Amino acid sequence: MGMERPNVVLIVLDTLRKDGLSCYSNKTRTPFFESFCSEANFYRNAIAPSPWTVPSHVSFFTGKYASDHGVHEEIKGNVYPDVYEKLKSYSDELLAERLKKKGYNTLGITSNDWIGPGTGFDRGFNAYMYNSGPVDTLLNRIETELRPEMKKYGNSFYEIAKNAVKGKINPFSFFKDYLYYRKMNGNLEGMGYPENKDGGNMVNMLKNASLEQPFFLFLNFMEAHEPYRTLYRKKKKYASVGLLVTALYLEGKLNPDLLSETLNDYYKQSFLLDRFVSDIVQYIKEEGAFENTLFIVTSDHGQELLEKGFFGHGIFLHDEIIDVPLIIKYPENYKPIKEADEKYFNIKDLFFLIDQITDGENPEDVQRDLSFSESFGSNVQVSALSALDERMRGKLEGLIAPRKAVYKRGYKLVVNGLKGEVEEFRKGESKKDPKDEKETFNEMLDELYFFKGKEKFKLPQKL
Repeated sequence: MGMERPNVVLIVLDTLRKDGLSCYSNKTRTPFFESFCSEANFYRNAIAPSPWTVPSHVSFFTGKYASDHGVHEEIKGNVYPDVYEKLKSYSDELLAERLKKKGYNTLGITSNDWIGPGTGFDRGFNAYMYNSGPVDTLLNRIETELRPEMKKYGNSFYEIAKNAVKGKINPFSFFKDYLYYRKMNGNLEGMGYPENKDGGNMVNMLKNASLEQPFFLFLNFMEAHEPYRTLYRKKKKYASVGLLVTALYLEGKLNPDLLSETLNDYYKQSFLLDRFVSDIVQYIKEEGAFENTLFIVTSDHGQELLEKGFFGHGIFLHDEIIDVPLIIKYPENYKPIKEADEKYFNIKDLFFLIDQITDGENPEDVQRDLSFSESFGSNVQVSALSALDERMRGKLEGLIAPRKAVYKRGYKLVVNGLKGEVEEFRKGESKKDPKDEKETFNEMLDELYFFKGKEKFKLPQKL
């Protein structure tokens, strides 16, 4: 096998569902992945340990579930900066620190500011860059400068008109600022936003970076993340609510045509990601490094597109959110882990796979008979969503609870730990009644009991 350590590329296609790649589904065309999956290994039972970015990425970098590493949301509290305080006080080694000690050149490029430089995710990286391409730069300027500037006139046209009538604002000044704000938004859309989220800029940044071997390269692309074209352009108010845009909030406002267009928008983003990953593979091949590279493509979580009455991710543990793609091209001379039926590859275990391969060992089978996923509250503060009226906010707060999911032998059980209620129990696609499958149900409850440990989490009674 030789002493030369293999390179590692870990690409996270943020928010991409499994069915966003055509090796898993025919809902979209991803020509590069079609050919890549035929020569790489792709796993159908890959489970994200958490339904949103921060805890999932900490799991990538630690090999631990969120309840073990502790960097997660809570039912009450400020998501930001609480999760960063937890990450900064996390004392064990992160993946990049471990690889750096082994002599790796560690490089990270992220489009997601939740895991940007200064958050603690940059620990162990020789270079860790935020992808501030032209779209992102303009978007940030609109969000941080222009939108707050407009809010000084009022929070709605009704309020602005009232303030103008009362002589509280200068209408000429308002229209001058408003037209400039509209122009900048027009410029943003002219640059291809929201389809274009600067992924091409990440590829260019990579080509200008030092790829001295052995290297560990971590990339996070945001193309599959909301907002999406149709909803953004036709219903900006709803698109801007972000991760907690729910069917409850959109009540009747997302008609079937609009929903269908939004689904199409989501799957079209896969085509862009396909091109970016293809460019990266081509570049690494040109550098003569591809054969000796462990090349991993996955996602930190998926996206629910109203299949179960929710739009977005976080909060719930539905398969649309935690059943993710995982494609691995192993380095030459390494024996790949073959996909095993009714076994699960939890994404947190990529840590161990990478650790073994970078030590020159053939990886042990990190697929397990059991897999878990968990959420602890909300990834966004409901109180911060000023677009929600009180009635909607109350409904949304009623959805928030700690949840745990367990997968075993093709079965899945999800429990709401606030109410101690079963939210999902099924085998494959078929819903099951716990009363009809008492033995399996009780066995899975036992698994959740051991998984939760001393954590305050209410489980239903055994049958």
